[in-house]
Amino acid sequence: MSCEVNCLEYDVVIVGAGLSGLAALQVIQQHSLKVAIIDDKHELGGNYLKRRWLIDHRHSFNRLLDQVIEPSTDVFLNHQAIGLYADNSLGVTDQQTMTCFRAKVVLQSTGARELPEQFEGWQLPGVITLDAYLKLRYIEGIIFPKRIGIVGAHPSLPKVAQNLREEGHEVVLASTNQSVTAFGKDQVKKLSVDGAKHDVDVVISSKGYVPVNELAHLYGYPLKYKKDSGGWAALPVDKTRQTSFFVAGRASGTQTEEESVQSGIQVAHNILTYLEKEGEEHGSESSNRMSL
Repeated sequence: MSCEVNCLEYDVVIVGAGLSGLAALQVIQQHSLKVAIIDDKHELGGNYLKRRWLIDHRHSFNRLLDQVIEPSTDVFLNHQAIGLYADNSLGVTDQQTMTCFRAKVVLQSTGARELPEQFEGWQLPGVITLDAYLKLRYIEGIIFPKRIGIVGAHPSLPKVAQNLREEGHEVVLASTNQSVTAFGKDQVKKLSVDGAKHDVDVVISSKGYVPVNELAHLYGYPLKYKKDSGGWAALPVDKTRQTSFFVAGRASGTQTEEESVQSGIQVAHNILTYLEKEGEEHGSESSNRMSL
């Protein structure tokens, strides 16, 4: 099955303009390839835009957002890929019109969905996820109350606790191997950690992320963890041919910003190797036909 319309043709289409997608783009666009990058948000950076305050602004992550996009790269913001077909054509929409894209390679870097840490009382009002806290605090400018509990296994939580303490908040930090219970009626009021009760106004909870892999499922490729592919890679149903579908960043199972960037860089090099091999094979086939 494919898009039955005229398609925009590319060497590489990157779906997701977060850290891993941008890291991959910086590598790929140095090689005279026609590239498109698609994101459903209104600006580059993906979910990292609400997380960048956790990281030293001198860090190279922030510079990724300031890199020049080469003229050979087409950027489609406020667009979403909603269909992926076996000939590497994608249905892409801006909620008003549908456009067909076709690429030699598709890279999915669509991020992940956060899981809250579940403990007794975790569904009380006032218990929020890390992403919700970051959006409220740094994008919407909400001033948080003084007493804050933090529960979960996400590797960024200790940094969040440190930032809050530096701002003058009273913070209770609990790990997943501790006994945790939240108390309250219409709002969380207390947090018990190993039997010790603490007054809290808000609890931030995060277990980590699970990949968003809708495109891989649409394509019909099972996912398998492959370290040399930068994480979870889509395997072709037909094991006799190499897949032209790649996965990077949190969509590949990474949890931290460092891992996401490295995943994007590694997968970009894998894509370049794949395209080089494909070019050599097509060149060999053309030579054989000419000799006949």
